[in-house]
Amino acid sequence: MKKPVILCVDDEKIVLDGLWDQINSRLGTEFSCEIAESGEEGLCLIQDLRKEGYDIAVVISDHMMPSMRGDEFLIEVHKLLPQTLKILLTGQANFNSVLNCINQANLYRYVAKPWEENDLLLTVTEAARSYQQYLQLLEYNQLLRNLNKATQELSEEIQLPALRHKLMQTVLITTGAQKSYLVLDKKGELIVDTVAIAQPGGTPIITHQLIGAQTETIINLVKSIHQNYRAENEKIVYSPIQKNGKSIGYLLIENSEENSLLHKNYKEIIEMLASQAAISLENSQLYAQIQQRNQELQEEKRKVEEINQLLAQKSEELAQEKEKVIAINTILELRNKDITDSIHYAKRIQDSILQEPSALQLLFPDSFLFFLPKDIISGDFYWWVDLVDCYIVAIADCTGHGVPGAFMSLLGINLLNKIIREYGITEPSAILESLNIQLQHTLNNKSTFEESLDGMDIAVCRLEKQTNILHFAGAHRPLIFIRNPKIEVIEGAKRSIGEIQKDPVPFSTTTLALQPGDCCYLFSDGYVDQFGGTKIKKFSFRRLKELLLEISIYPMQEQKAILLQELENWKEEVEQTDDILMLGFKIQ
Repeated sequence: MKKPVILCVDDEKIVLDGLWDQINSRLGTEFSCEIAESGEEGLCLIQDLRKEGYDIAVVISDHMMPSMRGDEFLIEVHKLLPQTLKILLTGQANFNSVLNCINQANLYRYVAKPWEENDLLLTVTEAARSYQQYLQLLEYNQLLRNLNKATQELSEEIQLPALRHKLMQTVLITTGAQKSYLVLDKKGELIVDTVAIAQPGGTPIITHQLIGAQTETIINLVKSIHQNYRAENEKIVYSPIQKNGKSIGYLLIENSEENSLLHKNYKEIIEMLASQAAISLENSQLYAQIQQRNQELQEEKRKVEEINQLLAQKSEELAQEKEKVIAINTILELRNKDITDSIHYAKRIQDSILQEPSALQLLFPDSFLFFLPKDIISGDFYWWVDLVDCYIVAIADCTGHGVPGAFMSLLGINLLNKIIREYGITEPSAILESLNIQLQHTLNNKSTFEESLDGMDIAVCRLEKQTNILHFAGAHRPLIFIRNPKIEVIEGAKRSIGEIQKDPVPFSTTTLALQPGDCCYLFSDGYVDQFGGTKIKKFSFRRLKELLLEISIYPMQEQKAILLQELENWKEEVEQTDDILMLGFKIQ
């Protein structure tokens, strides 16, 4: 049997050699280790290994590789091998890359460079064991399905010759044995009733009423076994066929090679088949008796009553199990209600802190705001303030959505109030710099630039009331500015608030002199990242720009209606991907 493969991909040969040595030293007896120096080479190697019949248990990939990054490679691997465990191994992957792997490649672990050998090998070992358990579970589930199908087919057969033939064929198929024997007790004398011998790729050879030296060997073996389910000969497995507590025969299987699944579950398999054989043999005998002797109808009635009693007992057991399931479901429903009630209460808190969307029109009469949380509460938030000489407007997308994102949004709103209302900072780039410092200080962030995960993307605008001069700064969020028939994207800095970088990019302010009819749009990434369409792809930033340019001639409330309808048409039955927030205003 071919050993499962652990595939390592890295563009640095010295890293690959180190991985190969460590994995072979720890897992070489159970797994083969293969290496590739690029994502493309790794995909080709996967295709070759699959053609040769190898199972690929684990794929370990570096992130920063030329041509194809690690997250892109693992996503392609996931399309080919969804059950294979994927590990991202790098010191330079950003949060979005790791999130990409988690969402689109079902990432098993992320291990930072340089790794500690024991930790890495423990992670690889756990992944390899998980994959082995998955294969064993598939194999065992298939066995259970085969057993269920076999017992149903046997229960439907009442003609004795056909029953014996089907029983022996079923035993071979279900257990994977090479030989099977049916030994029956005929009035106190044991006879080898049926023998089946498996044929590679063909129908088994089945012989009835076997005689000769082999018969004596099998009968003597049965006599020598008492209550044990495994004979002294380790290649033969045995179970009695019992009727009303009395053995009416024996079922044996023989292998010349050890079968691991058979070795672990032989007792359960043979007992189930022997139990069904007992029922089926009994039914066939009853059928023959009914056909031969009409006077035994009363005896048949008694046997039917016994079966009905057994069914009633089973029905009672099922009813008891049903009561247990109902009780468990009731507990789960109560717990779910408690959690949901808590989240709804959190939404009330969040709603009370967020300003009323209609209040935006006090600043910009021709404006819109729509806010669509993915869950009950949101990681996106909006904020504005009307100062003496200017308006300040901000939208933000915090790390995550749901409860974690909501906590971060409340923190962001509180910090903006402090920075602008208390400290009097109104320059957008200065607001972002202060927000970054305040957030890191509040979170007591001791992470390194490789580990920082908590933070937010945010866009901030300041509009001078007298001159319509707009000042903009962003952290991973842009401003779309439209002066028909042209559209311009003002990019934010390539860093997030709270993100720790070796050489941080400074936040900068862009200034625009707005004119009547100019449109400005701020938004989180939820709209452009929404999956949908005929090919289930993201809406995309390009498509949003084209849509905004097309509808910018309309009043803002009409634009809002079009944007929402376009979103519904795009996603249709697809679940909402992320929190969605968009704010637009037109200069009058």
